[in-house]
Amino acid sequence: MEEKRVVIVNKNVASYISRNDSCVFFTGSSGEAAEKLLATHPDIVEFVGGDGTFSATLNDVLFRDPAFLQGRKVVIRPKGSGNDRIKSLSEINKRENPSGISPAEDKESLKGKTIIRDDYLLATINGNIKRYIFNIGGIGLDSQTLLEYEARRELKVPPSLKYFGAATAAIHRLNGYKGLVNYSAGEQINQTAEPVMFLFMLGKYFGGGMPINGQLAHDDGRFEAVILNRGTNLKLYSSLVSISLLKKSQYTNPIVRYLDPVSTAELKVLSTDKFYFESDGEVLMKGGKPLEIREIKVETAGKINYLME
Repeated sequence: MEEKRVVIVNKNVASYISRNDSCVFFTGSSGEAAEKLLATHPDIVEFVGGDGTFSATLNDVLFRDPAFLQGRKVVIRPKGSGNDRIKSLSEINKRENPSGISPAEDKESLKGKTIIRDDYLLATINGNIKRYIFNIGGIGLDSQTLLEYEARRELKVPPSLKYFGAATAAIHRLNGYKGLVNYSAGEQINQTAEPVMFLFMLGKYFGGGMPINGQLAHDDGRFEAVILNRGTNLKLYSSLVSISLLKKSQYTNPIVRYLDPVSTAELKVLSTDKFYFESDGEVLMKGGKPLEIREIKVETAGKINYLME
């Protein structure tokens, strides 16, 4: 029996051709998309759009039905500005030999297709606001950059160049910023840092395809934390050039710090400077303004099955 599929298409997608229009739902609202999924109970959920379409819809679904992803498969058709989640999944899919998959890798053939199982995270912000993370979440430069990116979204240049331009503007805006945080992750307890950016990562890519996380582990119940420490504007610029244009690993970069993979991490903002939170390409807003962050707890929340087609 053929599995039931529902396709969620971001209404801003320029073109999409479906073989079965009855299962396609065009929307600009994650809430509407969630209502559709909860009402139809599909076996396969297909998202046509960017990271925000995929993540925002699943957030709205999981808040109402935390068990929704159990036994279901998710397909991502990248049509957004970033598409960072599918970039990591595609790299995982290519680097392994499909004819020699071991059960421990949790990757199996399904009618000539491939399933990659991975973790997703839950962030609890300021004690009571919850967001599920499927690729990356964090505070600092990346969230400010996303706010700057909105002004550049319609420019006809590659996403990585738009992101670099937005990041450059964000660095200037945050010049002189003194953000101090306390964090605990694994064996590192009550550590302090003065970050420009603090990220919690499942995937390899962020900001429209920049590879900041070289590990690209999956389905191990853990995530990486990445700290971009303060430095001169020149050092920050050179770091962004390295990851956006030259595609070089950041593991040798003196202002980038990687924490060992963990299943939970906590962060508290000690300074009075403002930090904002972003997850999967969307800045957390309240009342039309970015929400100021005081504390975050991030933990692994569950498993998701990605169907690679």
